Amino acid sequence: MAEWWLIDAAAQDAISERLNRVARAVMERANARHGQEPNITAALGERLRDADDLVLDRATVRFDYRSANSLTEENPSGADGVFVVTIAGPDTTTEKIALFQSKILAPRSALAALRAPSTWAFDTGDAERLSDQATKMLAITSQAVVMLYTPDDVRIVNAKQLRTRSAARRPLARGGVVTLGTYLGKWVARCTRGETDSRIVREARTPGGLRVLSMKITTKRKPVLAADSSAEVANFDGASRTSRQASKTRR
Repeated sequence: MAEWWLIDAAAQDAISERLNRVARAVMERANARHGQEPNITAALGERLRDADDLVLDRATVRFDYRSANSLTEENPSGADGVFVVTIAGPDTTTEKIALFQSKILAPRSALAALRAPSTWAFDTGDAERLSDQATKMLAITSQAVVMLYTPDDVRIVNAKQLRTRSAARRPLARGGVVTLGTYLGKWVARCTRGETDSRIVREARTPGGLRVLSMKITTKRKPVLAADSSAEVANFDGASRTSRQASKTRR
């Protein structure tokens, strides 16, 4: 079944490439210069904001970043930031958001670094806290993710997959882990993902305790009709695993 995309595939690829390139550059220096999640998020947002606008064929992309107000307690939403994406087309403007909770995930030893990233784990306390944060975000919107800062990249996991402590302990062991570029530059930008409820969008944009990483796409092109992409995002949503489990149950 076909679906409408707000921007074409070429624009998605270019935005994704910019996001991934900046993410990798930030993570290469993160351990030495930034160290903690708020500092890495700030470095990522500021580097995207300070770069030149991305000029495409009949479209321009601009990034911005706003730091959070200082809080001594965890935000009750479970999130520490929000993606805000605006697509201004020739006939209409679409605005959407996605909540995120950022976490540093790295091997704990030189030996662990030799193992697959899917084996990297949080300790029990951190896993329990992450599962609680995921649950709180999902109580507000289904469009919530965990942004994992790994030694070489920024990876995105659907919060729906991390609602239990066992799942949150090894988040890269879940199916459908994607790069920041794929999630934000492709899926959210084209309209496959992202919350569009005006009330939630308005509340998320209100200055407060959340860091805001925003992206505005101004395009002269109208939406394009594209092939159904549900299979592409099935692993991200955990749908394929659920189907396999159901199949095993039936057998």
